Amino acid sequence: MRLFDPQEPMFRPLWVRIAVCAVPLMASAYVFAVGYVLPGALLAGLGGWVFRRMFLP
Repeated sequence: MRLFDPQEPMFRPLWVRIAVCAVPLMASAYVFAVGYVLPGALLAGLGGWVFRRMFLP
């Protein structure tokens, strides 16, 4: 069993894939705006990793 499987039927609609990628990236932007750098960087990394798994081969 993989940690994150983009072939899961739940992730088939495009809007679900975009939402799963956008949530950590928006949270990262908010955390950066508040002034917390480390949590913002971790959330940005998570969002980038999810984007790579969802949209890039």
